[in-house]
Formats: sequence, C-alpha cells, structure tokens
Amino acid sequence: MSIQITVLSENTAGRMGLMAEHGFSLFVEGDGEQVLFDTGQGLVLSHNAKALDVDLSAVEKIVLSHAHYDHTGGLKELLTSGGKKAVFGHPALFDRKIVLRGGERLDIGCPQSREELEGLGAVFHLSEKPVQIADGMTTTGQVPRTTAFEQVDAHFQVEKKGALVHDEIPDDLSLILRSSEGLVLLLGCCHSGLINTLRHVVQLTGERHFASVIGGTHLISADETRMARTIEALRSFEIERLIVGHCTGINAMIHLWNAFGADRVGFISVGTRWTFGG
Repeated sequence: MSIQITVLSENTAGRMGLMAEHGFSLFVEGDGEQVLFDTGQGLVLSHNAKALDVDLSAVEKIVLSHAHYDHTGGLKELLTSGGKKAVFGHPALFDRKIVLRGGERLDIGCPQSREELEGLGAVFHLSEKPVQIADGMTTTGQVPRTTAFEQVDAHFQVEKKGALVHDEIPDDLSLILRSSEGLVLLLGCCHSGLINTLRHVVQLTGERHFASVIGGTHLISADETRMARTIEALRSFEIERLIVGHCTGINAMIHLWNAFGADRVGFISVGTRWTFGG
C-alpha cells in the first residue's frame, strides 16, 4: 500500500504562505482513501489545505486522537464545508476536559457538543477497541498503561458528576498504517505514553518494525529520568524514522536527536509531506 501524509496543522510552518498554530492535523491518502487525522484548532486548517492543494471536501473519514481542542477544534468548519463525514474516536471524546494552570481553570475539551456536530453531518463511531478505518488503516483503540515512568500530568482534569478528578486521558489513541515499507504510526499527543503506545501496537500487529513514527509525544514535561528511560525503551523497537513535533518539546527533541542521530530523528512542520511505498 502506498501512503502519502501531509501536515496541515502544527506548531511551526515550513515555508512561505503557510500558517502555524498550537494544533495538529495530518491528511492521509492511501489506495483511494482520504482520511484526516485530527483537525487542529481550526484556525489554519482551510488556509493550509488550499495552499497545499488538499481538497478537504473529499475527506469522508476523520480520526480524532483525543478530545483536546487543539486536535478537535477544526471539526466544525470541516463539516460545514464538506457535509456528512464518519468520525472515529473514543467514547470519552465528549467528556468535560479541564486543565489547571497558574490558578486558572481552562476548558480544553472539544469546543462543540456532539449534538451540534451531528447536526452538521458528523456520524460518530466511538469505541475503546481498535477500529479498521480502511484497508491498511486501523486505530489503536484505548492504550493500556504498562510502564511505570509514563504518567499523565496532574494538571489534566476531567469533570465527573460535578467534581474534578485527575484525567488519565483514556481517549488518547493513535492510527496504524500499513505500507509496503512497514508500519507507519501516527500519534496525536500520545498522552498514553510513547512506549505504552508502541508496545500496544506490537501486541496488536505482531510487528516491531516501523517505517516511521510521526506526531506529538507529550514529552514536553518529561524530566531527565523519564527521558533516559524512554530512550532506553525506544532502542527495543525497530524504528527507521522518528518524526516528532507539537507537544514533544524542544528539550525532548534534542535528547532524541542526540540519542538516535539526524538520520533517524526528524521534526514536523506545516507543509511537510512523506510518501511510503510510492
């Protein structure tokens, strides 16, 4: 299977005429399928798609890695311009997501309700289990937490029965693509933990070889111990290219670059395109 991936939303933009935001969205094409993985905040999606000659109206399937606004905010505009679309995610997608930061309580969940989005044409398919999106494209479903060193930051909260409790972000999932070069794994923020996610994919597929792992890794707050343990664990997988951005953080990017080298570690920006098996 030949796959092409185009970055439509990211924290940095790679060339003139493109715009960045704190968000993430990838346009995936493979064997006639056109799938959007996350939608960014919605501030730059349409602009960048037009600049990159991507027809968003042709997208019929959307995979949402988790509920946070910087991954779901573009969904309303996408539906408004393109009609009915199948939207895949986790049943916790519409939980009330909160972050506590500097004494402030900020709502960081999906900006629209399920009802509003369904009224615009969204057909939701929400499951904790892996779901096949198309031939060679499958979600991870909910990722088991097996490592001792990958924890969700305490400031992430969820409202349950009127009270705030720590949000383990169970809705965090990734997208597995099968190319003729090997597995390509797309991460949103990877709140589940990079190593937890990779182990889960190995268990699901029986494969340890990845042509590429692309996306956010949420190592932005990782201390030296966690980074060291993450790098040690990464060596047990056969990853040809690790391409990171969004919530990875500069410090973590430098650690990964130093550990694996420029030939194996790359960085994401709006406008970047990769082709696998073409």
